[in-house]
Amino acid sequence: MSLASEHSMGETKNNIVLAARHIAKTFGNTHALKSVNFDVYHGQVTTLFGENGAGKSTLMKVLSGVIAPTSGDILLDGSLFILTTLMKPERMASQLFIKS
Repeated sequence: MSLASEHSMGETKNNIVLAARHIAKTFGNTHALKSVNFDVYHGQVTTLFGENGAGKSTLMKVLSGVIAPTSGDILLDGSLFILTTLMKPERMASQLFIKS
């Protein structure tokens, strides 16, 4: 899995609106995500791409609250975001994109 983000080397942490830190997700003995770090910057285009089975969909489900991570932290505007309830899958599609 790869992350491509159009931001300059001068960007600061203050411009990060969504950050995933060391996200892991396991399903039984299968490690779908292993210590994934992912940043989304305000006003920037961010893409996520990778081969089949790389964990792209799993990461988006974790970030959107459809499934809980096994470990790791999600920060929203610099504050720790704790999922208290999981989102129903039918609502997931509308929540996968951050709207400005």
